[in-house]
Amino acid sequence: MDRVFKNTFWMLLPSAFNKASSVALVVVLARHLGAAGFGLFSFAFFYIVFFSAVAEAGLTTVMIRRMRAEPQKAGDVYRKGLRLGIVSTLAAISAAIGGGAALGFEKDALFLTALASLGLIFSFRDVTFRWFLETPFRASLGMRVSAALGIASEGLGLLAVLAVVHAGAGVEAITAVYVLSNLPGFVLLAVLSYRAAPAPGGEKVSYAGMLREALPIGLSNALNTVYLMLGSIVLFLYGSIEAMGYYALAFRLTTSLRIIPEALMHSFFPLMASQSGQAGQAGQAGLNAYLRKSTCIMAFTAMPLAAGTVALSDDITRLLGGGSFGPASLALSVLSWATALSFFNTCARSALNAAARGPINLAVSSAMAAASAALCFTLIPAWGLSGAAWSLVLAEGAGLAVYSAVLGRPGLAFPLRFTGKCLLAGACMYGCMMLLDGPLLKLSSGLAVYLAISALMTGTGPVRIARALSQREPTFL
Repeated sequence: MDRVFKNTFWMLLPSAFNKASSVALVVVLARHLGAAGFGLFSFAFFYIVFFSAVAEAGLTTVMIRRMRAEPQKAGDVYRKGLRLGIVSTLAAISAAIGGGAALGFEKDALFLTALASLGLIFSFRDVTFRWFLETPFRASLGMRVSAALGIASEGLGLLAVLAVVHAGAGVEAITAVYVLSNLPGFVLLAVLSYRAAPAPGGEKVSYAGMLREALPIGLSNALNTVYLMLGSIVLFLYGSIEAMGYYALAFRLTTSLRIIPEALMHSFFPLMASQSGQAGQAGQAGLNAYLRKSTCIMAFTAMPLAAGTVALSDDITRLLGGGSFGPASLALSVLSWATALSFFNTCARSALNAAARGPINLAVSSAMAAASAALCFTLIPAWGLSGAAWSLVLAEGAGLAVYSAVLGRPGLAFPLRFTGKCLLAGACMYGCMMLLDGPLLKLSSGLAVYLAISALMTGTGPVRIARALSQREPTFL
C-alpha cells in the first residue's frame, strides 16, 4: 500500500498544480474575457473532451494491464500501443474539426476548436496522447518523472497565458498559447518514455488482440465522456453564451476534483490487474479487497468535499468570478454532488476493467449516456443552467445504482456501511457550516466536525490514517 499512496501522491501533485493554475486562469480569464468570451473559450475545450476518448481508445488500460499481467510481452505491448495511439489521436483530431464544421459552428468557434484539438497530441491536461507515453511509468508505479514534467509544463503555460493577457490579447491568442505551451514538456516526456520502456524482444502480441480487448473499454470511456460533457454542448445550443460561462466556471471547479479518484485508481489498477491474473478464489478475493479499500478512501474524501462546496458555493463563485458570476452558485452546489458520485463510479469502473469485464462497463456507460441524453434534452431547454447541472448529477446517480447492481456478477461489492457513515458525517459537517458566518470559520469548524464524527463512527481518525500511510497498520478500512 505504501507504493500505491506514494504513486498516487506523484500523480496528484502535477494534477493539483494543474487544477490550481486552472483556478487562477478562471479568475483571470473570467474577468478579462467576460462571461461570453470565457464561455466561448471553455466551450472549445469542453467540445474537444468528447474526442479524447477516441484518441485514447481504451488502449492505455490494456497496455498497463498486459505489462503487469504478462511482463514477457511488455516490450511489444508498449511499441504496438504507441503506434495504435498515433493513429487514434490523428483520427480524433480530424473528427473533432470535421464534426464542428458539420454542426455549423461559427468561424470563431470552429477556429478555437481546431486550436484546442492540437492539445489531444501533447497537452499535459486531461486525456491525451501523453497517456501512451506514460504507460511505462504507470505500470511500474513510478510517476515522479512525468509529475515533474507536468508541473514544469503547467507552470510555463500559466506564465505564458498571463503574459498574453497582460498584453491585452484576445481569446484566439490565449487559446493558442494555452495549447502550445505544452510542446517542450511533451518532447522531453517522449524521450524519457522511450528510455524507460520495456526492452524489445520477448513474446509478441497482435494488433487485433489489443484492439479487441480495448474496444469495449474505449467505447465505455467514450460514453462516459458523452454523459459528462453533453450538458455543456446542449446548453451551448439551447442556452445563452452567458449561461455557458456560468456553467463553465462551476463545471471546471467541480470536475477538477475528479483527478483524486482518477489518480488513486491509476495507482490501484496495476495491483488489481495483478490480482485478476491469479487463478481461483485468491485472485478474486484480492481484487475485491482492493475495491473495498479504494472505495472507503473515496467515501472518506468525497463527502466533506461535496458538503463543503455546497455550504461555500456563494463565497467560491464571488471569489473566483466576481459579482457578475453569481448565477454559477446553484450550478456549483449541484455539480459538487455529481463529482462525489463519480468517485464511486471510478472505483467500480477500474475494478471491472482489471477483472477484464469491459463489456459490463460498456453496458453501464451506455445506460448513463442514454440517461444523460434524455435528461439534457428534457431539462436544459426548460431550465437552462440549472437543468444542465441536474442532468449530470442524475446521470451519475443512475450509473452508481447500476454499478451497485452489477458488481456482484464478478463477486465484487461496495462497502455500503462505511460509505453510509461517511455520508452521515458529511451531513453533520454541512449542518454545522450553515449555522456559522464567514467562510474560514465555516470551513475549519465543518472539517473538525466531520473528522470527529467520522472517527467516532468508523474508527478512521487522523492517527490511524497516518499509520496506514506509513504501513504501521495494513489498512484503516
